[in-house]
Amino acid sequence: MEDLKEARDVRIICAYFVPTWRLRRALARVVKRGGRVQLLLAGKSDVEVVRLASRHLYERLLRAGIEIYEYQPQILHAKLLIIDNAVYVGSSNLDARSLSLNYELMIRMDDASTARQAAEIFAGDLAHSQCVVPRKWRGFWTRLVEKVSHFLVARVDPFLANFQLKRHARKAKVTK
Repeated sequence: MEDLKEARDVRIICAYFVPTWRLRRALARVVKRGGRVQLLLAGKSDVEVVRLASRHLYERLLRAGIEIYEYQPQILHAKLLIIDNAVYVGSSNLDARSLSLNYELMIRMDDASTARQAAEIFAGDLAHSQCVVPRKWRGFWTRLVEKVSHFLVARVDPFLANFQLKRHARKAKVTK
C-alpha cells in the first residue's frame, strides 16, 4: 500500500484477484493522478469461483481507468507486482485469504534493473492475453453468479477459514 501512494506505473500479474476495497481504491487513485494500472489476470482458472469473483469487479475497475487483461494459453498461477521500480514476487494472491490467513511470502526488490526485467516478463505474458472491455451484454444470471461468487470468496470463505483456525487453536490448547 505504501508503494501505491505515489506510484505512476503499476503492473500486476495475479492468479486469484479479489482485492479489498482499500486496494481497489489505491489502484484507482494511481490512475486518477495520471498513472497507469495494468492487471493481467486469469482467463482460465483451476478455481472457477475465484475467477467469477474477480470478474464481478471488472466493471468498476474499468470505469476507474484500470486496464484488465486475461491470460489465455493456460491456467495462470504467477504472482508479480511491478510498482514503478519496486518489484514484488512470491506466493501471495491479492485476496483476503492470502493477505490475512494463509502463510504467504512476498519479496520486495527496489531496483530499476530488476523492474525492467520484470516488465519484460509482464510484456511477454501480455502478448498472450486478451484485453477486457466493458461487457454491457452480460445477462442477469451471469452478473448474479459473479456477485454471489464474490460474496463467497471475499466474505464467507475468509470468515469460515478464520473460524476453523480459531477452533483448531482452541482444540490444540485443550490437548496440551
